[in-house]
Amino acid sequence: MADAASVLAIESVSRSFGRRSGTRVDALIDVSLAVEAGEILAVIGSSGAGKTTLANVALGLDHPTSGIVRWRGEEVRTLRRGRLQAAKGANRLITQDPFGALHPGMTVFAIVQEPLRRSSLPRGSWAAEVERSLDRVGLDPDVYRDLYPHQLSGGQRQRVSIARATVGTPMLLVADEPTSMLDVSVRAGITVLLDEIRAEQSVGILLITHDLGLARFVADRVVVLERGRIVETGAVDQVFADPQAAMTRALLGAAR
Repeated sequence: MADAASVLAIESVSRSFGRRSGTRVDALIDVSLAVEAGEILAVIGSSGAGKTTLANVALGLDHPTSGIVRWRGEEVRTLRRGRLQAAKGANRLITQDPFGALHPGMTVFAIVQEPLRRSSLPRGSWAAEVERSLDRVGLDPDVYRDLYPHQLSGGQRQRVSIARATVGTPMLLVADEPTSMLDVSVRAGITVLLDEIRAEQSVGILLITHDLGLARFVADRVVVLERGRIVETGAVDQVFADPQAAMTRALLGAAR
């Protein structure tokens, strides 16, 4: 069990879904993991392993059938509405689709500013926070602040998404396949950016990915999911050098 310093602790979580036929599908089965501040934990697995369900549970977008989810030591299901909304505001999502993630009718400035509306930061500081966040991801505020998503490349859109996710004082980022829809030439820049952000902001990152190269480069630890269960976990270098689970070996073999 993780201590109160963990930005995310998932303890013996299971999630089942009912089918029209009356049967049930177990998307997660007795999953336990923790993400610490300043750490990147990669979650890998084949399609249908439960990665997206895990991401939704981690963000509070879905609720486990059983088990406990804690944000910064607080059990999510016991939080009162005001505290729950404040806690959710410190949990951010970076999606895999840089083309569908940004509102087409909003400027870059308005998009990045949006999470601050749920923060405790005074309104007078918002503009400076937005500019700082855009600078952090390598976008000059003077150039990009008044542009709309259709005026940006895929890589620029993903940088705007990351700026939005990291504006203010986030505690937990869930990055769901953040490079999967980007050109190879752009992926390296986004990969380095994620590594810089976790170091600079001391934010915990739950990285959902099928890109083992990305996991190897930026993650501290890795969790391998197979049909909703964790079949292997440990330091990235150790797991990738000496995989114990058949699924881990299969994933590494397919990536070569």
